[in-house]
Order: sequence, then C-alpha cells, then structure tokens
Amino acid sequence: MNVLSPTTQKHVEESLVEEGLITEESLESLKLKAKKDDKPLFGLLLEEGHITDEQLTKTLAHVSKVPYVNLNN
Repeated sequence: MNVLSPTTQKHVEESLVEEGLITEESLESLKLKAKKDDKPLFGLLLEEGHITDEQLTKTLAHVSKVPYVNLNN
C-alpha cells in the first residue's frame, strides 16, 4: 500500500535524482524490480542501500514543504 499520492511520489523520485542520490537509470530499474517483486519502491531503495532513511526523510520533508528537524542532536 502506498501512502503517498502518485504526484507526491513522482516529486520525491525527481528530487532524489536531482539531488544526485540515485541516477535516473537506477531509479527506473528499481521501479521495475519493485513492481515485479510487489514491494514499495522507497522500501526497496532503503533495503538495497541506495539511499539512507535520513536522505529519504529529508527529501519527503522538502517535497511536502515540511521543515526537517533532526532530533538526534
């Protein structure tokens, strides 16, 4: 189940590529793999180590226009 709207997911994907966190080619390949394996794309990106949870969280916050705050510090 996807909790993001298709538009938001597309913006997050575009941001990950724009920020240089993943290449367009890798993203397209992973989208096919996620669909084939019936897994969420972002979960697969994290599981395979393409991006970190921190990078995904920052990107989601940026796209959603929500301030990002790291509470670990």
